[in-house]
Amino acid sequence: MKITLADPFAARFAGEPDLEAASIFDALRQLDALSPGFASEAEARAAIAVNGVLINDWIAPLPPGCAILIVPRIAGG
Repeated sequence: MKITLADPFAARFAGEPDLEAASIFDALRQLDALSPGFASEAEARAAIAVNGVLINDWIAPLPPGCAILIVPRIAGG
């Protein structure tokens, strides 16, 4: 699956990681192995979309070949 990271998250990786993960949680765990501390930062500061749809359930199964987008959360008011 293709993972696209927006800044500031992209700066932690060289290019776009290509992983096989069963869930968002699994993908974040693998990304954390590549860049320690990433999972904690993402949990606190990231919004995650799968195939263009924001996902809040990080343990739900991911469809094969999906595209994941990780962007900073934006506060509203």
